[in-house]
Amino acid sequence: MHLIKILSAASLAAGAVAVDLRFYTSIAGCDGAWFACLDLPPGRCCSSNTVPASHFLFRNLPPWSVFAAWVGWDCYGERPWLKAGSGHWCIGSEGLEPLWSGKWTDTMTIPSPGPYRQGLEGRIQTGSAEGCVQPNAFAYNTTEGVERTILISESTNVSTILHYYNSQNWEALEALGSD
Repeated sequence: MHLIKILSAASLAAGAVAVDLRFYTSIAGCDGAWFACLDLPPGRCCSSNTVPASHFLFRNLPPWSVFAAWVGWDCYGERPWLKAGSGHWCIGSEGLEPLWSGKWTDTMTIPSPGPYRQGLEGRIQTGSAEGCVQPNAFAYNTTEGVERTILISESTNVSTILHYYNSQNWEALEALGSD
């Protein structure tokens, strides 16, 4: 009986990996409003062709994760930010080129011998547009300091969200969030 409970708990924990990739447009780092690919599976590219980021926040990375950010769309092109770790990681362009796409993988192995970066690069592949997903959420702080998240559907226009946010049209943003 105890073995069944332990196996069930382990199975639930193994299936509960949900990494969020947040796109922060503020130069203030991983703070302020963000677009995100919520519940991004390992190996799947999150690419924004509308909103570049100055910083990415990878949230809830499991142990031995490798993650990268690209200055090109669709996880393709130059990849200057490549890291390994777990938990939450904020990586940024530091005022250089904007970041357009990122992905992660759960290698569950120690990187192979040899140069550290080369070992990491072998575990995360440059992508293509096929299989990439667009951000599916936008969050901002209300004037009362409460974080508000809007789920983005295919009928929601990201440019409209940005327009409402940048013009501080809080009522219009609230209306989008209530759909």
